[in-house]
Amino acid sequence: MIWNLFDQLVIHDPAICGNEETPLEKEIQALVKNPDPYAIPGISRDIRNANLVQVKVEDQQIVRVVMAKAGRLGRPIYEKIRNVGNTLADLLEILKETPEEQLQNLPAIAARKKTLTLPSYFHVVLAVPRGAYDDDAINLINRHEFRHQPGEYMQFLDILGNCNIMESPFSRKELDEMTSCTIETLKNYPI
Repeated sequence: MIWNLFDQLVIHDPAICGNEETPLEKEIQALVKNPDPYAIPGISRDIRNANLVQVKVEDQQIVRVVMAKAGRLGRPIYEKIRNVGNTLADLLEILKETPEEQLQNLPAIAARKKTLTLPSYFHVVLAVPRGAYDDDAINLINRHEFRHQPGEYMQFLDILGNCNIMESPFSRKELDEMTSCTIETLKNYPI
């Protein structure tokens, strides 16, 4: 539950996500977060990225994504950050070839699918709790998960060096407290 709460706090933080999302951005984000409801041929569950909270499109180009992670960074988020650019590029190619009738639930994508691109300056913004990042990505990574792959650990440090890492106004302790309070309220809510 803490992860969903953190995602929502990041989405509504104008310092991290900026202005309100356009319908196109919302559709791309929803498709990448969970492609199953759309049943578009050629798009597999492999593109799923639960950490993705925002896609930013400017002049028909996907210029950045915002990903959120409340806990330590392990192998799953490493794979998602490492592959997000290729995943989006592959997705755009599949969408270009998808017949319009299969995109009925994604009208903004259907209208712009032929012109959407991923520029060379595409980048990832990684949102973490306040106090988790002290200008050193080493403190963010769960190093234990990379103990048998030191090369991947070093590659992850390089990848994070190319990300824009931003701290949320909320610390991990505050997130835990909000989550506990929410769970207690739900337990005591009359059914």
